[in-house]
Amino acid sequence: MEWRKGISVTTMKGDAATFVFEQLDLTTRSSFRSLEQALDKRFGDRQSIATYQAQLEVVKFGPKDSLARYEVEIDYLVRKCYPTADDSTWDVVGLRHFIRGLFDNTMKRAVLIKEPKNMAEARSHMEVYLSVEDTIKPRGIRTVTVHDDSVSDMPCDNSNQLQHVDHVKENFDLSATV
Repeated sequence: MEWRKGISVTTMKGDAATFVFEQLDLTTRSSFRSLEQALDKRFGDRQSIATYQAQLEVVKFGPKDSLARYEVEIDYLVRKCYPTADDSTWDVVGLRHFIRGLFDNTMKRAVLIKEPKNMAEARSHMEVYLSVEDTIKPRGIRTVTVHDDSVSDMPCDNSNQLQHVDHVKENFDLSATV
């Protein structure tokens, strides 16, 4: 593994090579961890913490979104917003934003009732919730209004069904007069 680290230093080009070989001392170049930190500080992310916080505030989980993508996005933004925080702080803040961004209050309640400790647990509860919701929601059912004059204009070969409809109408009309 160490030889791979050496290869990555010797194959640097452009601004990275100039920075490493002209601006860093030998001690920093000799330690892979120190070199990595120096390169990250020099060429790393340029967005401010306030930008990440603003992005975190507007992250939402929509009906057609991927739950995995939602969790990863929140985790990424939380770590960028609070770079010096420990894992337990990231868990608490991430969980709060995870639940906050759910689009449905019923969904939020379903997750909160389970009292998750972190986003992984919340995601697990959400997967169960979404699976149950997907199972019980009606599929392919729609309401169609048919008027008497439009029925006669429809080209169809379902005379038995039309006779049954007429029979039901007659019985309905008779029962209404009794």
